[in-house]
Amino acid sequence: MTKSTNKTTLKYFIMKKTFLILTMLVFTIIFSNQAIAQDFKGLDKSPMDIASFPDNYRISEKVIKITYSRPQLKGR
Repeated sequence: MTKSTNKTTLKYFIMKKTFLILTMLVFTIIFSNQAIAQDFKGLDKSPMDIASFPDNYRISEKVIKITYSRPQLKGR
């Protein structure tokens, strides 16, 4: 074999090995990834609301701030 044939064979071997490793890595990442969704608590039975005055200000210091709930559960 000539020197150029050895280099070509070596390059082919390295490319093949690199492709195989990358393919295995991609499949490992795809198939071992477990999608874990966040577990949120259920909605509140009586959700709270906040009303504030003046409502068109972006300033966090409001003149009046009212916090109230909306009873929706039986007996509340």
